[in-house]
Amino acid sequence: MDELSKLFGGRLWKFSIFFKMKASAPIKYPVQALKTLLFLEGEKPSIIVAQNPPIFAPLTCLIYAKLARRFLWVDHHCVWSEKNLRQPILRHFVRLVEAFCCRDADLNTVPHTSWALEIEKLDRGASALTMVDFVDEGWFRDADLNVRRRMFPNYRWLLVAPCGGDPLERPEIAAGAAVSFNDLALAITGRRERLKRHVEEVERLKADNVFFTDYMPERQYKGLMATCDAAVNITDEPLTVPHFICEALAAGKPVVSTPNPAVKSIYAENILYVERNDVESLKQALKRLLGNYDYYASKARKAYERLRRMRIEQEKILKEVVEAKAKRKLAGRRVNG
Repeated sequence: MDELSKLFGGRLWKFSIFFKMKASAPIKYPVQALKTLLFLEGEKPSIIVAQNPPIFAPLTCLIYAKLARRFLWVDHHCVWSEKNLRQPILRHFVRLVEAFCCRDADLNTVPHTSWALEIEKLDRGASALTMVDFVDEGWFRDADLNVRRRMFPNYRWLLVAPCGGDPLERPEIAAGAAVSFNDLALAITGRRERLKRHVEEVERLKADNVFFTDYMPERQYKGLMATCDAAVNITDEPLTVPHFICEALAAGKPVVSTPNPAVKSIYAENILYVERNDVESLKQALKRLLGNYDYYASKARKAYERLRRMRIEQEKILKEVVEAKAKRKLAGRRVNG
């Protein structure tokens, strides 16, 4: 959303209460909806961009857009009902809401074609434009480039495996592979309290070269990504493309990844894939990476340039579509109003 607000010169507004507190949902979402409606009524924007998930933000904005005859654009980071909603009734309800919002929104956007296909499955009348995730090289301008020297001074190689706590992430596989390399350190970033299961697994492995960094301030995190040797993405999630892949490529760092369809649709063969999500496959991939590092670093630069060109073209198309659709919608509002 930050990128979209900068691209279109819009105002970014965020509001959330009881963050990450699932039990608060019956109170949280109605309060957020009321606050959002009051904000929209006060600001009266012509074009509204709402993010899914959670789908209740686009639903609230859709209600306002219908009543006020405004242009609504839903930016889907994912299809929420296809992520980690395990309760069948809740998942079905969220899916119905997503289908309704996708069908009635004036525009849907997604970060890759796999999610676009899921949008079409939600409702035959729905479609979505793709705008890939992207990080510019300038993002590292204020990075703390001494963080590696302070935290990992005794290792030749440094791998980073950023984690958000999703149950389908598999950093324990990265840890299991890392213990086989004496001159390599693995940094697993993310809040430690969300990674308890993985911390316990690493403790059982007695992996002295695996470090859980806990939450890192942004400058330090940027420095870690800028000075590491590679990033690792091992996950059982078939449709997600983690943002840190873009960060690593922007720094010119190779990425070792699970070959899920979404990742391959964007990066093709420019990153190094494991054959399977297991320790032995990752060990073999790391041996190839470290044995021919310059080759894979050059492929990372190619992946970044490919992504940059893709993003520029998609931004151009998106601007044209938004301008044309919004102009028609808002012109009709003036005529009918």
